[in-house]
Amino acid sequence: MAESKSKSVDNIPSTNRPSWFDRFCFAQRHEDPKSHSPWQKKSIVVIITLSAFTAPFASCIRFPSFTTLADHFHPTDSQVALTTTVFLIGLAIAPLWWSSWSQEYGRRPVLVASFLISAIAVIICAVANSLPLIIVFRLTEALGCSSAQSVGAGVIGDIYLPTERGSALGGFYLGTLIGPPLIAPIIGGALQIWLGWRATLYFMAIFTFATTILILLALPETLWLQKLQRDAAAPLPKLKLLFVPSIALSVSHVSICFASLYCFNTTLPYAYSAPPYHFSSIEVGLCYISNCLGYAIGSVAGGRLSDAKLRQYQQTHDGLINPVARLQTVWYGVGFVPLGLLLYGWLVERQVFWLAPLVGAFLFGLGLMMITSTIMPFLVDVRPGAGASVVADLNFVRNILAAVDTVVSPVAVSSIGVGKSPLYMAANFGSIEVVKLLLAVEEEIDPNCKYIVGWTTLIAAVTTRRKDVVELLLGVEGIDLNCRDSHGYTALARAVFMGFTDMVELLLAKEGVDLESPDPENPNLWEWAEAVRAGWTFWGEDSTLIFLRTRLAGRL
Repeated sequence: MAESKSKSVDNIPSTNRPSWFDRFCFAQRHEDPKSHSPWQKKSIVVIITLSAFTAPFASCIRFPSFTTLADHFHPTDSQVALTTTVFLIGLAIAPLWWSSWSQEYGRRPVLVASFLISAIAVIICAVANSLPLIIVFRLTEALGCSSAQSVGAGVIGDIYLPTERGSALGGFYLGTLIGPPLIAPIIGGALQIWLGWRATLYFMAIFTFATTILILLALPETLWLQKLQRDAAAPLPKLKLLFVPSIALSVSHVSICFASLYCFNTTLPYAYSAPPYHFSSIEVGLCYISNCLGYAIGSVAGGRLSDAKLRQYQQTHDGLINPVARLQTVWYGVGFVPLGLLLYGWLVERQVFWLAPLVGAFLFGLGLMMITSTIMPFLVDVRPGAGASVVADLNFVRNILAAVDTVVSPVAVSSIGVGKSPLYMAANFGSIEVVKLLLAVEEEIDPNCKYIVGWTTLIAAVTTRRKDVVELLLGVEGIDLNCRDSHGYTALARAVFMGFTDMVELLLAKEGVDLESPDPENPNLWEWAEAVRAGWTFWGEDSTLIFLRTRLAGRL
């Protein structure tokens, strides 16, 4: 990882000539954006936080009205969830272009233009009389308001030094995470009860247009036109950043956590509006306070700890800055995410007192924001001057995963319940201690419970290559070694397909393991393995095939 002196970080050639568009802004511009006074920087952060707040707010304000929307249009649960799914897809794709255009044309013009598009789209949604039309313009709405998600991080990178960005980005993402789930469902529930579900869309139209005016009049330009970097501003080449190992690992972890957030957000209304709770729309909205408290504490703690680690590194390395130093604080929040989700789902399934599951929601929110407020400044620092582009890549991955989770969650709730498979979730996250705890204290838990794709806990653990979890599960009485998922794969076939030789060895050591392939036309496991692993022989002899040939000699 490259290191640099703090005084030279983020020096990018630019032109300082104001355009006609800047005449509408009453805020004083600075040739050096880092020379803004502390209160000016804070006011800029407030404005961009409010702007970035718009997209998740528009998504969360609809949560209490899911059941009402179903009564009005009579769609399936998946079709209702599709209104959120397409929104998340828009949030994933559009920032790749908005971040590029913001580096070419400036931050302000991009934000104003994109928010005008969003305001018009949400008005069309409000007057629409068909669900397909709402879905189309929900996508358009997301394409517009998604700009602030990546451009906002770029603005913070423009005005703050690296040793200050952790706290600033922590506040930025705190606003986007704590505000929408805390305020939006309450407002959405109240508007739905008093004025109907369309009122939430009219409210969003007014809110989005007001934010556009605020950006136009009060947000100064922080990145002057980058005419010489036009070719470098193409969005698709920036996806190559996802192949940088440090960025890829960081983005993957945050994205999985973020997808879990949307899974939680979309399933909570189903859990608390059903027996034994029977919560109203407003009461459901109030339930989000628990995880929002976790967001608040995690954001402040994570951002400050992250900045402190970076300053400590700078002091001990002659003023050099290494963004990787921030990542040491990620470990403080990692365990809270799976633990909080498991606790929430398990207690809801047990139908205990309504407050108890929300303790799990609090722990989940705490861990999520401690991770996010550490990794986000790392991503901005690791590519100086291209913070908006790196964050756009993150938005692309995390919103695609969140979109998938949003579609899957309602189906999972209707088929297996909110907390029916905590053991599966623990195995998938690789939480060996939680798996042990569940198996020890939960008498009725089913180790062979299937998830939406037909995966059992064993298949999930094999697929995620958690050797410790697999070894534990193989010793559980009643574990089904040969259960097949929805594609016909057993745990052994899945291990062969993935090329996990260590998993194959563990499974073949057990008596009674089925040696048939998932292909009914070619049930011979060895022949099937040769076919599916053939592509890997280009790189040399495949280790999984070598092991199979040795262990299966005389058994097939």
